[in-house]
Amino acid sequence: MIGQTLIHSIKLTDFEYSILKSCALGLGDFEIKRLLILDDYNFKEIKKSLFKKLEVQNTYCAVIRSYELGFCLLLIIQKNQ
Repeated sequence: MIGQTLIHSIKLTDFEYSILKSCALGLGDFEIKRLLILDDYNFKEIKKSLFKKLEVQNTYCAVIRSYELGFCLLLIIQKNQ
């Protein structure tokens, strides 16, 4: 129930959500930057914002937290359809 409440209060930008999904799929920073056409500075700023919103310190914890909150469930559902 707490996860359901939190997921509605956390608003991710399209770039933040794309980075989060890409990390959950196992892509590295280089691949993500290339796919999203981001330079190093903007990529780091977006990741920093994402980590702040999810209250985590690194990519691994961001992916775990996203599963706890249900963000990555959307990815699994989309993939299976």
